[in-house]
Amino acid sequence: MNKYILVLFACSTLTAFSQEKRGAEMPWTTYEAETMKPTGTVLGPKYTAHQVETESSGQKCVKLTKAGQNVSF
Repeated sequence: MNKYILVLFACSTLTAFSQEKRGAEMPWTTYEAETMKPTGTVLGPKYTAHQVETESSGQKCVKLTKAGQNVSF
């Protein structure tokens, strides 16, 4: 019985700690590469599983394949 209470106490304590916020509270700026001026290839939008476009914000991204290609922000 005592072991059961101890385990229950440990679980409730760990749950309380896991609900704390992590990381810094700071403002940030988001840049979307596909809306800038890329010299690479804009991919998407695409809604197929396991494709980089599907995982990207707005289902679009920029693919840079050659030296010298860039995205101008």
